[in-house]
Amino acid sequence: MVTFDLHSKALKMKTKIKFKPGVTLDLESLQHPMPHALFVAALTCPDGGTLTVTSQSDGNHKADSLHYLGRAWDIRIRDLPHTGDARDWANNLKDALGPDWDVILESDHLHLEYQPHGTAGKVKLPSKYW
Repeated sequence: MVTFDLHSKALKMKTKIKFKPGVTLDLESLQHPMPHALFVAALTCPDGGTLTVTSQSDGNHKADSLHYLGRAWDIRIRDLPHTGDARDWANNLKDALGPDWDVILESDHLHLEYQPHGTAGKVKLPSKYW
């Protein structure tokens, strides 16, 4: 397991978060742990680059996709500087987010989804970030 000192890294964070043109951020359906996940993705992003969200509740997804429930993000990986960065990022992000999150490395993006396993839908967010 990789441990990140997210608080001290947050103080030095240079990663920028942007949304692909046309991506809509549906605040009404956005579930409460999702902004935290995006923040953690930015903190764990290789080389402090730009993190580009390519989908939240928009786009074409499976009918039962958690995107439509405001519980999934897709994040572009093609802009990463090194080939192995995407796999490392996915592993580090999964470790940092914990067991209620699925982080799936797809061919052109990371898919993050909040899917609580045994926590009755409750997530404990670190208070130092909010």
